[in-house]
Amino acid sequence: MMKGKLKAMGLPIGGPSILMAFILLCLTIFACISFMAANRDYKLSQKTAESLTQYYVADNKAEEILAEIDDSLKNNEEIESIESNLKDYKTIITKEGNVMNISYAVAVKDEMELAVSAKFTEGKVEILGWKVVNNRVIEDTPTFLDLPVF
Repeated sequence: MMKGKLKAMGLPIGGPSILMAFILLCLTIFACISFMAANRDYKLSQKTAESLTQYYVADNKAEEILAEIDDSLKNNEEIESIESNLKDYKTIITKEGNVMNISYAVAVKDEMELAVSAKFTEGKVEILGWKVVNNRVIEDTPTFLDLPVF
């Protein structure tokens, strides 16, 4: 028998190969996840920038309308004339003695508007409200209301 002859063992490549494949797979998955997160953040920042731009355009228009109303009142224009000039902005003017309450709305987006209300007294302007209002109408009723409650 061949007692003195030793069988040479080959280099085991199965374990390290599987480990490298697993590490490569993990790195690929993490790269995909981070790319998707960066893309999602980019889209969100684009929507935010668009929304802010639309808001500031509406805010600027509301400031212009307020200045126009103030100039019209200083020039002693008729209330009906002011309302007709601003009919596109849902302008409502009420007068109580020396005090004029004026409210109007400027469109921000399709379903949102900037609602402004102000009080004019003897050359002074007091802003009573300046807020974004959502006019979206929800037509669907929630399905959880159909559940029987005991």
